[in-house]
Amino acid sequence: MSTKQDEARGIAAERIARALQEEILSGALLPGTRLGEVAIAERFDVSRGPVRTALGHLAESGTVSIVPNSGARVRELSRDDARALYEVRAALESEAARLAANHAEAGTREALDRLLGHHAGEISAHPQGAYLQPPGDRDFHMVIARMAGNPIILRYLTRELYPQLSLLRVKHRNVTGRGQAALSEHHRIAEAIAAGDGEVAALLMRRHILASWNATGGAADHDPGGARPVTQLAIPAVFMRGGTSKALVLHRRDLPADETRWPALFAAMLGSPDPNLRQLDGMGGGISSLSKICIIGPATRPDADIDYTFAQVGVVDDSVDFSGNCGNMSSAMGPFAYDEGLVGGPRDGETVVRIHNTNSGKVIAARFAVSGGRAEVSGDLHIPGVHGSGAPVALDFLDPTDTNGRGALPSGQRVDRLTLADGTEVAVTMIDAAVPSVFVAAPDVSGDTGAHPAAIDADRALMARLEEIRQQASVAMGLTDSLDAAKARIATPKVAMVAPPAAYDDLSGNRHAPEGHDLQIRMISAGQAHRAVPVTGALALACAAAVDGSVVQRQIAPGGDPQTLRIGTPSGIVSVGATRDPQTGTITAARILRTQRRLMDGRVYVPLSKTTE
Repeated sequence: MSTKQDEARGIAAERIARALQEEILSGALLPGTRLGEVAIAERFDVSRGPVRTALGHLAESGTVSIVPNSGARVRELSRDDARALYEVRAALESEAARLAANHAEAGTREALDRLLGHHAGEISAHPQGAYLQPPGDRDFHMVIARMAGNPIILRYLTRELYPQLSLLRVKHRNVTGRGQAALSEHHRIAEAIAAGDGEVAALLMRRHILASWNATGGAADHDPGGARPVTQLAIPAVFMRGGTSKALVLHRRDLPADETRWPALFAAMLGSPDPNLRQLDGMGGGISSLSKICIIGPATRPDADIDYTFAQVGVVDDSVDFSGNCGNMSSAMGPFAYDEGLVGGPRDGETVVRIHNTNSGKVIAARFAVSGGRAEVSGDLHIPGVHGSGAPVALDFLDPTDTNGRGALPSGQRVDRLTLADGTEVAVTMIDAAVPSVFVAAPDVSGDTGAHPAAIDADRALMARLEEIRQQASVAMGLTDSLDAAKARIATPKVAMVAPPAAYDDLSGNRHAPEGHDLQIRMISAGQAHRAVPVTGALALACAAAVDGSVVQRQIAPGGDPQTLRIGTPSGIVSVGATRDPQTGTITAARILRTQRRLMDGRVYVPLSKTTE
């Protein structure tokens, strides 16, 4: 056969396939209709060869079924077929909506509104307000698919998924009352895309597709979400330990663009509020060190590799405080960024990630080992409060003081005297270094730095005194303008009792002699006695120890050095140091060693009802 004949047959096959496809999609050829080769050949005045080729193309697109010894028919979708199509559609189109929102630009909303205005006219003209039919419905979804900028998604939707979905639409073309509802859903999706809110756009698109499935009677058979019905928002997350804390680590790109929606989302993720202190309905662990969220995004300053935002979530209440950083979780941020491919670095050896903490406005340099392109987790560093050992992460908090713009000593004094409600005066040192903190000598508040954290929590009078000191310090340091505002700001300032070294037993039952540490600390974090010490609190302590005459310095055993300070905590001895400029006396850096590990990754689910409360 000549090349010209081959070309002619190919052209004929394309013409036949296009004509039959249009008739199938319009409903002129209903599902189950037999497509006889002889009749089609006579109709198009061709031989049966081009007809067979055309039917083969249609079978590949999924709109025609060819049964051996029986011939070709317009495909009839089984219930399982329809369910499978909607499962894929829900996944692909929700992702397309998210990507489209990320690519939204000026004029996006106007263009979508014009398209939907055309659809509104079509729906009004239909006497029964029937379910929105092609081309209107598909036009909107096609526009979103193109806006997504992903050629693979677009190709699959246009060449395979949409033609097969048309078979289902033809079967249910007389479903009434759906057109106006679908149009309203389209408008909400368009609004989210134009606002650049990818997660909301994806959620609304998935809900819209579920409603379409329900309109065909699909809900009575099976949800297209399978085991994941659209009653919860799913957000990619990594669960990590950093030092003696654990947190959900989230990509900034996976969260709503509107940050005012974050607090409700974060509280629901962790299971707050919970008056029973267990957070059973979320990922939290019932104590402040296990009720944390970390958000990672691209760096917004030239001297950093990533941005890191920390959120402290209340346990008893649903408060979410962004005022301070978590030093323990800071140790996990560099390894997270490296493992996620957000930063470069050697495949083996050692790397440094410079982390811009948006809460404090400071940069933290994290130095850690890497092996085979992953952050190392195995090593011989033991840290109090964590069983076993791990690979060290050296954290250098650069220029750690003045995170709130009022200097290292916000009150201007090395020691201040606060008057409590009962008339008692207490001497405190208020310092803004790594995290705003206030330190008081334990005897001045009738506290015991050798006590178990649970015993401190149970001492209501002591906890009330420490909270009163914390709130007064918040106002004195300029962090809040009232005691009521200070009460709501749970993360900062930190408050801690300090005392000279003394023999004590840690939470593991290990006995520590006085000569094994330089001073003791019991710090309160988010209203609870910390089981170890927050890293930022330890760094603030080291910086305060470097201030001559401070409350902290007075508690240090003779010979203690702020550059290599050994702190007695409930979980054991922690070493921390602060470096001062010998010329100016300015604290230039504070350093501590931690370990970290990725524990789990996947998706965290939040009931939709809780994302709008």
